[in-house]
Amino acid sequence: MKKSTLFSSLLIVLLFLITACGDNNDDIYGDTGDSANTSDSADSADTADSANTANSGEDSDNVDSADNDNETDDSSDSADSVDDSSTPIDDGNYVDNDNENGYAAPYGKATLKGDLIYLITNEHDITDEMLLKDAIATGPMGNGSIRPATQGISTEWRFINSSSGSFYLLQQTPYNFSTGGIIQKNPIVTLSIPEKLFGLETLPLGMNDEDKATLLVADADFKTGQVLCIHAIGVGSLTQTETLGIPGDEGRYSFNGIVEIFSPKNIPAYGGDITDYKIKACPAH
Repeated sequence: MKKSTLFSSLLIVLLFLITACGDNNDDIYGDTGDSANTSDSADSADTADSANTANSGEDSDNVDSADNDNETDDSSDSADSVDDSSTPIDDGNYVDNDNENGYAAPYGKATLKGDLIYLITNEHDITDEMLLKDAIATGPMGNGSIRPATQGISTEWRFINSSSGSFYLLQQTPYNFSTGGIIQKNPIVTLSIPEKLFGLETLPLGMNDEDKATLLVADADFKTGQVLCIHAIGVGSLTQTETLGIPGDEGRYSFNGIVEIFSPKNIPAYGGDITDYKIKACPAH
């Protein structure tokens, strides 16, 4: 078993979800510090410090459009030869209808499918065997794609207790290889499921509502664990076909569905533009 060495931003995503809903974000349990989001063996050293941070709109090596650089060494550049611009993988028939602010409604369509076989709880060392070596969300988004063209992608499934409630949390993270290890890439996808909704055949998706799960497509800074901006939010529902919330390798979670996604700059179900000091929209692309 190989230990994953990439930094996980799951905890920060959870904090974002809690604060976006106006709740307290203290007293978070379940270690997510050095947990991994890689699917392959990267026999190079610790990449939590060398991991490439992403940007606020495009898949490059910058944190945001202001060109803040979080790279720690030049060795990570070798992965950029694969596809640093994240050429879209168009796996749907959605046509982006441009509007005046560049954020069409809907902004895209997510095809969701996953079969998770390990529920992470308090593990400190995350190994490849604990991860789904595949994407759980694909499809068109704006003029690009939810799943960028990278050398690998993986998804982890985790249970987290907080003072605001208990959640099942999934995170999909693309990555490239470099001579220094693995470089995480954006966008990531997270699916946050309140514990009381786990087990329902039909899982509603939205936000700011304890009776809905939250699907986010976001850019993250993998060095700090911060969510930089949100590309899209899922609105609709998916089908949960297997829900065994047992910690470890006896856990099982299977789901599927197709939902529309919306930029927080233009999400009609919640009144249009919902951006504020807590929610920042990634640039339209």
